[in-house]
Amino acid sequence: MPFILGTNSIKDTGYNVDNSLRFNKASGDYLNRTQGTPTSRRTFTYSGWIKISELNIYNILFESANGSHNFQMVIQNDSNGNDFRVYDYDGSTNLSLRTTQAFRDVSAWYHIVLAVDTTQSTASNRVKLYVNGTRVTAFDTETYMNQNYDTAFANGVNMQIGRQQSASDYFQGYMSEVCFIDGQALAADSFGEFDDSGIWKPIDVSGLTFGNNGFYLPFTNKGKIHTVTANGGVHHETDQKKLGSSSIEFDGNGDYLSVNDIGQFVFEQDFTVEFFARLGDQADNYTTIMDDPANHRFRVNLGSAATSAPKLTFYSTVWDAHTSGTSDIGDGAWHHCAIVRDNGTLRIFVDGSQENTRASSGGLVDLTGVLEIGRYNGGASLQYEGYLDEIRISDIARYTSGFTPTTSAFADDEFTRLLIHSNTTDGSTTFSDSSGVAGGMGNDESGNNNDFISNNINSSVDQSTDTCTNNFAVGNPLVQNDLPAFSNGNLTYTSGSNNYKTGLSTIGVSSGKWFMEVLFVSGSTAIIGVVDEADFSSLNGNTAGAGFTTNSVGYYKDGTKWIADSETSYGASYAADDTIGIALDLDSGTKTVTFYKDGASQGAINLPTTGTGTFFFAPGAYNSVLSANYGSPPFAISSGNADGNGYGNFEYAVPSGYYALNTKNLAEFG
Repeated sequence: MPFILGTNSIKDTGYNVDNSLRFNKASGDYLNRTQGTPTSRRTFTYSGWIKISELNIYNILFESANGSHNFQMVIQNDSNGNDFRVYDYDGSTNLSLRTTQAFRDVSAWYHIVLAVDTTQSTASNRVKLYVNGTRVTAFDTETYMNQNYDTAFANGVNMQIGRQQSASDYFQGYMSEVCFIDGQALAADSFGEFDDSGIWKPIDVSGLTFGNNGFYLPFTNKGKIHTVTANGGVHHETDQKKLGSSSIEFDGNGDYLSVNDIGQFVFEQDFTVEFFARLGDQADNYTTIMDDPANHRFRVNLGSAATSAPKLTFYSTVWDAHTSGTSDIGDGAWHHCAIVRDNGTLRIFVDGSQENTRASSGGLVDLTGVLEIGRYNGGASLQYEGYLDEIRISDIARYTSGFTPTTSAFADDEFTRLLIHSNTTDGSTTFSDSSGVAGGMGNDESGNNNDFISNNINSSVDQSTDTCTNNFAVGNPLVQNDLPAFSNGNLTYTSGSNNYKTGLSTIGVSSGKWFMEVLFVSGSTAIIGVVDEADFSSLNGNTAGAGFTTNSVGYYKDGTKWIADSETSYGASYAADDTIGIALDLDSGTKTVTFYKDGASQGAINLPTTGTGTFFFAPGAYNSVLSANYGSPPFAISSGNADGNGYGNFEYAVPSGYYALNTKNLAEFG
């Protein structure tokens, strides 16, 4: 069956997917995590919806690499076109499948399911590949692993999504609803279903059993917000403060905070624990500031058996040793304290100065239950007396050398896993976790907390509402020959100085009111407009701009309008850094297009009537770079305007009654 997905249908799919993650190879976008002990190295399932946006490259979906042993899924160009390949290699090829089918549609979402079970006696049953709900059985290359073969998915092995381990190749495009099931080989119907029209659509996967290393990535950027409970008389104290109007006071006699669900602090690589502290009269130099009472793998102390008090100390049974600073912080002053694990080195910082280091292998694992702030496992002699302010725990090494501590409240970002402020004026006993504004695009929502580290990913740009249930238009590299160079999700158009290069939208419309924006990034010349389907064959050579053909209209950078290769005055000129809006009205008695410069209308233009009546947006560049925004922008948006249906992310307000060009809006207004 053809690769026509639910997103390309105007039918409502039922289950809605809200987000995708756009991977841009130019900025080196990828996700990675270190795997724990697997449920099985012989049985697992990968499921993911993908939309490729660049052809003829090595598009890496994911790779698990253990030295020379690696397992890889990739869409790769060769003589067949962009076929799908699966490899397992450990010095020799154990698995090699290469489809005869080609994946060349940059406008469509593909659903890929790979089910592996090497315990099967029949070789072809050890690896099953499904595309859009249908099992693939035709391969150009077909080599299967031996029965009971152990794949590369082992404890301590790095898994990367969107990048090859060697960093030589990346994925260019979108991913949505990515799942990994550890210990089960599932068929495609665990992740999707056919609708009444025979179109494959996603279903809710949150109820699946994912196994030890399993994960579910919906790319929500949702924070991992914890509940913070006050115990004893711990409260916000306005008489003492470091930043803001208060701090947290502990009296050393039953005062402590408890933080739930600390499995989200299972940091397999780098982390930072930091806070401001002003000590009171400590009865015991071994006083504990933080501790996970279940395992004592995450303990911040004052002093240790090897040092005199009070000095900042970190202890974890993972490494079974103390690491202490050198400063006496019991002088009645406020001190910034930070414990950092940086690429295998544990570092102690006091007031921005590095005071000690030690090697640390492995991560913080097996954290369960709660984190207690202010006492050690209920020990009455080890309770903290003093003040704390601005408590933050992060899954990144924030400091790797000396630094100047902040003079402002800590900010939340995608690496923040706990953030407790104190900024009240009433001495309240209410505390909350302020993390979660940006929890991380690699957050696992399976319940396993197998979060991925985001690398070079900017959530304000790379998170998209272009999904497998709401497909946005992009630039189409297939419709004509003389094209700009597409990049950044087929939304950036680059043209040299030899001729005009026009990129048409992947979705054309014959009714409705539609809006898009084009950012003139750099260069000398652009002509931005709309083209009737009848003129596709004319969009080649040095007359390939909108308005230069019979059934097209263009807005030229000098402020003129071009209609059927005729130029007349129109509006304001535009240049680099200007944003051009295009409002296409195909519902009025006289069909029109209106151009906007930086949000200001330049006036309506009547469309030609001699073509098919199906129009496509057509940004065109000459020795320039343009970025097309159909509602899922490739560049940062300062204002974030949606259309009247709640879709899209635009720099300027969408004109009333106009909509972003996506399949959900087509269903209602097309």
